[in-house]
This record gives sequence, structure tokens and C-alpha cells, in this order.
Amino acid sequence: MLAAQLRGKLTQKEEDLEDLLTSNVFGSIKYTDCKMGLIPLLAATEDSNGFNHLISFPISQENVIC
Repeated sequence: MLAAQLRGKLTQKEEDLEDLLTSNVFGSIKYTDCKMGLIPLLAATEDSNGFNHLISFPISQENVIC
């Protein structure tokens, strides 16, 4: 669906669907190395209070099994 969206093939209603947006983000990450995709994404996230919960867990990229 990302290719269709980039080429302007979707209606505005389709482009606004939350499931489509979620699919575009996580579908793209599926094709990246986990050390370059998911971990940096999670490291950059914050909840509504500005707290990054990933910091609470001792995760290092060297210990990740892809």
C-alpha cells in the first residue's frame, strides 16, 4: 500500500485510515535490519508526558538478535 500511496493512487479517505498509516510505518521497518529500524524508532518515542519507556529496559543494540 505504501507504493500506491506514494504514487497518489489512494483516495483521501483511504490515506487517512489509521491502519494504513500504521501498516506503512511497520511494514517498512519489516524490510530493515532491526538494529537500524525498530530499535532507533523505539528509542525516539515518548508517551504523552514526554517519557521514553525504552530507557527503563536495558537494551543495547549489540544484544539484539535479528
